[in-house]
Formats: sequence, C-alpha cells, structure tokens
Amino acid sequence: MNIFSRIKNRLSKMFFRFRKAEYMRVAYLSPRQVVLITTRFGDKENVLPIDWHIPLSFSPKLYAISLESKNFSYDLIQKSKCFVVNFVSAELEKRIIESGRISGKETDKFETIGLEKIEAKKINSPVLKDSLGYLECKVIDTIITGDHTLFIGEVVHEEISEPNMQLYHITKDIK
Repeated sequence: MNIFSRIKNRLSKMFFRFRKAEYMRVAYLSPRQVVLITTRFGDKENVLPIDWHIPLSFSPKLYAISLESKNFSYDLIQKSKCFVVNFVSAELEKRIIESGRISGKETDKFETIGLEKIEAKKINSPVLKDSLGYLECKVIDTIITGDHTLFIGEVVHEEISEPNMQLYHITKDIK
C-alpha cells in the first residue's frame, strides 16, 4: 500500500468517527430510559445496560432490543433465544454504569456489581430482584441492522414489582 492510499484510508476512518460522533450527538438530544438486559446460556449469565429498546406490538406482545453485534450478551441471546428487560430505578445509577464498563465474559457481573437475581418464571434467565418491573421475552426474530442486531422478543411473562408505582413521563403538546 503506497503512502497516498494509507493517508486516504486514515482520513476515511477519521471522517467516519466524526460522522458517528455527530450522529450520536443528534440521536441523544433527549434522554432515554436505560434498562438492564439479563440473559443466560448454559452456566454463563450476563447483565447489560442498553437504551436502544422499544415496545413493538400489543397483540401479540412484542418488545425489541438492539445490541452491538458480536458482544457477549449478543452471543448468549443468539444461543438461548431469550432475554429479560429489567426496568430499574435511577437509584441503581452507579451499578448500571459499572455493568456497562466490565465484560461478563470472564466476570460474574451480578456478584461484582452487587446485583441480586431471581429466576424468571417462563424462560431460563435471571431477573433482577430490584427491578421495578420486567418483561420475559422469547426471541422470535433477529434483524441485522448494520453494526447492531435487533432482537424481537415475544413477551411471555411480565411483572411489575410495585403495582401502585407512579411513573412519570414528560409529554409535550404538539401544536
């Protein structure tokens, strides 16, 4: 590879990083709710914070999560075909951040971070004991969307820990 090709390649990579940074700045103009995804395959478990998640349908009940392709949680979900979406309180902020900083591949993140778990009711996956509510999902479809994969899960069990819990959402009047 000659010097001009190397310079062009380097500039292209720098430009891509710049475009990605701008995209993320725009995409994150408003805050998003972070959830903790839990999953298991065999004797391996993991917990992962994400904010790319969305309800898709009431009938059937479908929920989707988007994960960076080829990470540890991605592999576990690909193999187990299930995951839990745990809705958690902002009081867990430090643990949420820490769960995104370390890999669960060689570390028991639940123990390291101090997250208690219980067993899911309908799927083979842990659930966070301190979650405000959770959705147990069986994967019914996956869609590769560039460097991420969209896992579409059918909700097979949902539970809210505090039935009288008040949730607050900001809504703006559209004029």
